[in-house]
Amino acid sequence: LERRAQNGPGVAVVNPFTYRSAMVRVAETLSATQFAKLVNTMDGSEEIETGPQLLFLGPYDKLVAKSSAVSLSNTEYVLVTNKLNGERSIVKGPCMWFPGPHDEAHTGEAVSMSRTEFIFVEDKLTGDRKTVKGPCVWFPEPFESASKKYNAIVLQEDEYVRLKDKTNGKRWVQKGK
Repeated sequence: LERRAQNGPGVAVVNPFTYRSAMVRVAETLSATQFAKLVNTMDGSEEIETGPQLLFLGPYDKLVAKSSAVSLSNTEYVLVTNKLNGERSIVKGPCMWFPGPHDEAHTGEAVSMSRTEFIFVEDKLTGDRKTVKGPCVWFPEPFESASKKYNAIVLQEDEYVRLKDKTNGKRWVQKGK
């Protein structure tokens, strides 16, 4: 049984002896910031069509969802997880982000730090920890998470601070500059 789609405008003449049924489907209008998720009912494949366009569905296409792209400012990002293979990636703004057919997204805000602020960053995949010092705007990598922001101790030339490393008990003095 063959299916076919004929896109309009136009006239379709159907031979009553060679077809079982016919239906009229309205094309979907996608603006520049919209996308549509389609499923092919014949083979189960999924695809994303982005605007702007007048979207004509194929003979086996089914419209699953129609939505808007994610608008990112220059301090926002999207953590994208591919549900098919588990791959993760970060998309930084400014941009309009359109998902892939198997993408799941979580938006986040970058950490903006002044000269006297810092954060601790842990890579959840490897367990590595590092310190990121300001001034900067920090965006995470796919498996990183950040602590809250801390304020550094600012020392004048005639000031000092005594420090102790809790892991090995080592002590030292840090002088101001």
